[in-house]
Amino acid sequence: MAFRDLKSHRYGQAMEDSLTRRGERLQILLLLNTLASFASWLAELGCEATGIAR
Repeated sequence: MAFRDLKSHRYGQAMEDSLTRRGERLQILLLLNTLASFASWLAELGCEATGIAR
């Protein structure tokens, strides 16, 4: 995941739309984005392992 992936509302996680400037909130949003990316990666691995992936 690159910085651009976090910012873009069209191609990424839409961090530019969060409208927050508080450091604590940004840390939580980054953590949630990281966990969502990890869950997506795990789902991809599971699909590849079972042959569901194309």
